[in-house]
Amino acid sequence: MKYLKFHNILVNLLLCTLTVTHAQQTKGVSPSEANTAPVSLSKTWAVIIGISDYQNNDVPDLSYANRDATAFADFLKSPGGGALDELHIRLLINEQATMAQFAAAMDWLLDKVKEGDKAIIYFSGHGDVERKTITQPGFLLCWDAPSRVYMGGGAFGLAYLQEIVSTLSTERKAKVILITDACHSGRLAGSEIGGMQATAANLSKQFANEVKLMSCQANELSLEGPQWGGGRGVFSYYLIKGLKGFADQNKDGLITLYEIEKYLSDKVPPSTAPKSQIPVAFGSKNTVIFKVDPESLKAILNEEGEALSNSESVASRNSQANTVSSSIGSVFEKYAAFKAAIAKKNLLVPEEGSAYQYYLQLKDEPAVSAEINSLKSELAAALQDEAQQAINKYLEADLQEMNSRWTNDAKYDRFVRYLSKSAELLGSSHYLYKSIRARQYYYEGLILRLKGDNENKRSFYAEALTKEKQALSYDSSASYAFNELGYIYKKLEQPDSALINFNRAIQISPNWVMPAINNLNTCRQFKLIDEAEIIAKSLKAMDSTSYLTNFNLGAYRSDLRQWKISADHFRRSLEAKHDDRDALYNLSYVYFNSKDYTSAENVVNNLFQIYPDDKDLYIAMTCIKYQQGQKDEALKVLEEGFKKGFNNMVGLEAESVLADFIKSKDYLDLKKRYAK
Repeated sequence: MKYLKFHNILVNLLLCTLTVTHAQQTKGVSPSEANTAPVSLSKTWAVIIGISDYQNNDVPDLSYANRDATAFADFLKSPGGGALDELHIRLLINEQATMAQFAAAMDWLLDKVKEGDKAIIYFSGHGDVERKTITQPGFLLCWDAPSRVYMGGGAFGLAYLQEIVSTLSTERKAKVILITDACHSGRLAGSEIGGMQATAANLSKQFANEVKLMSCQANELSLEGPQWGGGRGVFSYYLIKGLKGFADQNKDGLITLYEIEKYLSDKVPPSTAPKSQIPVAFGSKNTVIFKVDPESLKAILNEEGEALSNSESVASRNSQANTVSSSIGSVFEKYAAFKAAIAKKNLLVPEEGSAYQYYLQLKDEPAVSAEINSLKSELAAALQDEAQQAINKYLEADLQEMNSRWTNDAKYDRFVRYLSKSAELLGSSHYLYKSIRARQYYYEGLILRLKGDNENKRSFYAEALTKEKQALSYDSSASYAFNELGYIYKKLEQPDSALINFNRAIQISPNWVMPAINNLNTCRQFKLIDEAEIIAKSLKAMDSTSYLTNFNLGAYRSDLRQWKISADHFRRSLEAKHDDRDALYNLSYVYFNSKDYTSAENVVNNLFQIYPDDKDLYIAMTCIKYQQGQKDEALKVLEEGFKKGFNNMVGLEAESVLADFIKSKDYLDLKKRYAK
């Protein structure tokens, strides 16, 4: 049924497009002579974003931002909101609102809006900065935003937003309305430096001639709760009521910026008291932003609140609202195949069934020019999303992503192809072009470095350096590229250059632990003790809970034979990943060296339970038994290991604590019986 409904919707859109195209191509015949009625299309276009459920668990979720966005979209579809159809609205909620999809929606807006049109941008979610600088005015956090390193992607920079608003307002001479509700409570990366407030302050600056409505002042929080409309943000709840007509003070049927600001100022602060929340507006106060629909206002005049209509279903309907043109059947099939390929992530392969191939086929349709840019942006966004997910996971020090790097996962080659094609589709004049190219060259360098690691060939490192420098030539704020440069220099045994690049990554992304960990390990490797101690203390202050931080601090303290502190760090790393083989093994080593043999034995027995096929555990247990003076028990452990396939004689005999043991007749007899 859903497929049939979608088919009917698309066929109607195709018919509409064909009719308009025909009327435009008719020469020498007036519309009345051709017996065609004029087609009336709204000149209002809207991009609406609402994110409550963030992908990263460390980005605090919101309760009603998605419902606020859906309610605003429903308002725009109502007579009071202009009766916009779904072709004029892009609604992205929760997982739909990745950074790449946000950018694609902005591209759609730039493509559609013409002189005299109205462009509405509505965002409800989090806003933040990593560091307070002129070059980093802040970010709107998209669904795939990392919790710490916004410069790595997943967050839409206010600099990009400024460029888009300025283009629409100044170059296109469109009326731009920017509505933001991005000052919600929650612990974010920039909390220590007032990141949310800094973002709000920068949002309040006039980009061009736009009208702005913000949910609160820069030093306040935007509140949400079930008491407003059964579960809404207070700003959104009263904003929509006001726009429906409650803000029309002089009853002239028009809502000006002054009137909606006055209405919000009258309604929101008393509702949130004793907490302060005062919405603010920027722009010409006599600007008319909406017209009141008398019938709609009459219907709700006596209501205290309004229920949401259609809930989140708007998003799924909205995502299907693109039109194409040609013969209806063939174009529909190509369009449907394009959408299916996007959904299945068949973006470039198989060649004959990929979204890219269907895009090329649609691109050549004579009447598709009005919509092809939307399809192009959709494909470009899909090509970015998967690569961005991997970067985000690396920025979060995700262990699965780390393992992908250690094993040189083939997905990185795919990311290079995806990002290259995405940049090609968008073109060099696009505001994301440099960022995409930077990520492409970053992955090319990463692949070469991983080949150097796996094949032990330094020549790959030199090529990798070139690629990472290319990445930075496109985006000098790409902290992940600086971090990779530092790692390559570390492999090339150039500690000074390594530390310079790790520190540059830290300066750009001060909350990212990975370059700090790499800094520490570089100092460990090259015996830079004083520098290592400073870095270790800063790393602990930066992140005292993650697996990787505590594991590396544990290893560093173990180097210094600070056994108690080292054991504490390894135990904390196991709180994050309780069955990690390396952390457990290192913890047993620390216990052994601090002469806590009982604890060391308990940890190794635990390892035997988790990793029964790990034969090298017999070396550890043999050492523990022998060091306690239990030679017979040590021989029994070793014999059991031989029976189960242990044969690492080199590793066993390299253990200094077993120097006398391996000379004994009992051991030599055992070795003669079992060793291959």
